[in-house]
Amino acid sequence: MSLAPWLMIGATIWSVVITKGDNYRDHNANETGSILGRVQYQTEKNQFFVETSYYDNRRELAGSLTLDQINENPRQANSSNSKDFNHEKTTAARAGYQHQLTEDWSLGADLNYSDTDVETVSWGSPGKNERSLLEFTPPKAVANITTDKGELNIVTGLDLSVVSQNLVRVAVMNKMLLVSMCRQISLRLRN
Repeated sequence: MSLAPWLMIGATIWSVVITKGDNYRDHNANETGSILGRVQYQTEKNQFFVETSYYDNRRELAGSLTLDQINENPRQANSSNSKDFNHEKTTAARAGYQHQLTEDWSLGADLNYSDTDVETVSWGSPGKNERSLLEFTPPKAVANITTDKGELNIVTGLDLSVVSQNLVRVAVMNKMLLVSMCRQISLRLRN
């Protein structure tokens, strides 16, 4: 919907993807599904978005083969891996805002969350891995300046992340706080 040449309201994006495959070897099938939804609002100086996604990937694990097994039948699965699999499910949500300060400079911030569960059987042993990530990128300043030598890009900001991981197989739970500061300057030279 357009109210003026410079105003866009309510752009919505949806995507659904499902893939299945047998792959080359026995016990090596995979099935992947994903869905993404995004709503965004944009004016001449402001941009805001909210999106959510879900990803589900299940793979059978055929295992390794000896040289004799490969010569006999390279498509076979290792009999020790007949029940091995990996099943990963991730739910994620993101929100972001950007304000154009001048023609060259903008300020932006993002908030991201993801939650991943992985169930696996490898060499007959079950395992589970649960991960959560909360990430906040406070105002990040970005400049795109045209010079007589080319485009000058400047990025500066701070990333804050909290990661939680639970490895059920080894009964470990850990949390980490990651803080990183970024500064990047790049200059593209014209030919």
